[in-house]
Amino acid sequence: MEPEEVRRVALIDLLRAAVRRRLVSDVPLCCLISGGLDSSLILRLAREVREDVVAYTAVLDAASPDLAAARRLCAELGVELREVAVPALTADRLSAAVRAIESPMKAQMEIAALCLPLAARIAADGFKVCLSGEGADELFGGYGGMCIKGAKASDAGWRRIKEEQLEKMARGNHQRCNMAFMAHGVECRLPFLDRRVVERAITASKAESPPGKKALKAAAAGVLPRWVVSRQKETFQGAAGAIDAA
Repeated sequence: MEPEEVRRVALIDLLRAAVRRRLVSDVPLCCLISGGLDSSLILRLAREVREDVVAYTAVLDAASPDLAAARRLCAELGVELREVAVPALTADRLSAAVRAIESPMKAQMEIAALCLPLAARIAADGFKVCLSGEGADELFGGYGGMCIKGAKASDAGWRRIKEEQLEKMARGNHQRCNMAFMAHGVECRLPFLDRRVVERAITASKAESPPGKKALKAAAAGVLPRWVVSRQKETFQGAAGAIDAA
């Protein structure tokens, strides 16, 4: 599909196709869910194709608002949710995370410390592939600092901000995601990084895709419950309780 054709296809249809492509597998496959918009949307689209899809979530804090949201959505979708208890983030566990992902970056280390036991449980249950909602923040302006910069930027400037965030992800988030899950032999697939989805998001003007993930929320409004789309954004490690625990 040429770039101009991509622009004529509805965003939700591009995402739906991206998810379906990543559901092709000759080994058992599952989905990750944090309770936030991005992973919830990926799970919902996967559920359209596979009625037997299983979801996994990391549980560090039983009072986590994201855990409550993950439970509610899975119940509404009729999806089995497997909750993986994550031990407190001790210095030893954080050091193990650094060794696994080969990065001392604070945010990546915190997320990896949650993902490693998640990956271990997924592998132990016999799954070899999982789908994640990572990548949406970089493409649609989900970070606070990114939104502040984007609000002041021109169309060209907004595009460059998104490109820079995507390049940063390749060196940080993507590397951490790959290495944390592959430490237990699990392939983590990212539908938001499908080439067609990336092309659509990067080339969109500010009016088409304003900071704050407004275009993604509009696309998700047709397939996700309203309460999911309107939830306040939380970081994965923050909503899970990792920051306070660390």
